[in-house]
Amino acid sequence: MPTTYAVGVQASVDEAVAQWCADHRTDLLDHIALGLANVSEALGVLAVLGVLWVCAAVWFGGWRPMLQVVLVLAAVSVLTGWLKPLIDRPRPSGDLALTEVAGSAMPSSHALITSAIVVAVVMADWWSSARLRRIALAVGVVGCLLVGAAMVYMGAHWLTDVLVGWLIGVGLTWPLMRLGEMASSPDRS
Repeated sequence: MPTTYAVGVQASVDEAVAQWCADHRTDLLDHIALGLANVSEALGVLAVLGVLWVCAAVWFGGWRPMLQVVLVLAAVSVLTGWLKPLIDRPRPSGDLALTEVAGSAMPSSHALITSAIVVAVVMADWWSSARLRRIALAVGVVGCLLVGAAMVYMGAHWLTDVLVGWLIGVGLTWPLMRLGEMASSPDRS
């Protein structure tokens, strides 16, 4: 059974943000937002990232952290596929949407998966220095913010869809990565 949506503050904030984005669209921002959405979905980009991922795993420390990250990302992908039809929240439409997107809105898959990727990659046990880890975290956070902002700007998601996506992505990935660390620790009893 679909969830009943909260009204009041959450709905008014979502609508106000969506209307502000619709009122302030420009051709340049439209192209950037659509480009960010398309890049994050393109199969070719995923294939290139996969090859880079394998190279990074070998360079930074082997297969175990890579396997852990892949398993965590598979888990969050399954979760988002399960949650969307369960929640069944409609997307912004009409003049609020730059483009029509099929399916339910909450949680934002883009926000959930990008935040899960950042947490998993940063927590993986392959970093040779804390400085490189911090740089990866900073780049990842900026990427998550850009993708989330693009989803709201385009009217593909409400602001709360993106916030919930980030919360679930981080909230699920962090403990799963910690469990993986504990399970692979040589000190465990």
